[in-house]
Amino acid sequence: MALTLAKLEKLVEAEGMRFFRDPTRDALMTGAKGIAGHYQFMILLELEGQFLQFRTVNYQYCKADHKHLKAVLEVLGGLNYRLRLAKFGWDESDGEIVVYADHWIMDGTVTQEQFSRILHNYLPAVDLSNPRIAKTIETGNDPGELDPETILRMILEQAEGADEEEDGKKKKKPKTKKI
Repeated sequence: MALTLAKLEKLVEAEGMRFFRDPTRDALMTGAKGIAGHYQFMILLELEGQFLQFRTVNYQYCKADHKHLKAVLEVLGGLNYRLRLAKFGWDESDGEIVVYADHWIMDGTVTQEQFSRILHNYLPAVDLSNPRIAKTIETGNDPGELDPETILRMILEQAEGADEEEDGKKKKKPKTKKI
């Protein structure tokens, strides 16, 4: 049965996401905003609809001659060991670091629930690993995973920023009274 590009488009649309259809191959370009950044990624359909891949675009870069490459590769290896769906890769030719998730469809299809589960496991891995990888590239020291308090603070800061800006205009914060 496999998966068609038209069906893939419907799965993405049902998640409330906008996308650009690549005219040269069976691929959709989309993006998402997380608590640690904005991310572009492709959803590729290959092998006549039997293979689905999510893959970041311009996620991070660490050239082969970078002084902190060893530390970065150790972080990527640790993430690959710990995470089940998302995998981190490094291209020695240009230093690109990618995050991908592969799903073999073969003679089946992908339900909306399956697609949603893939998406909602993939995106947090991309988002929550980004600051760790960036800091390791910058300093050569692995800061470790974000702790829950830091994640909560980032979410609250993002929510406050959303309250302050709407359509590029500053919103007045409601007056609050401590009780």
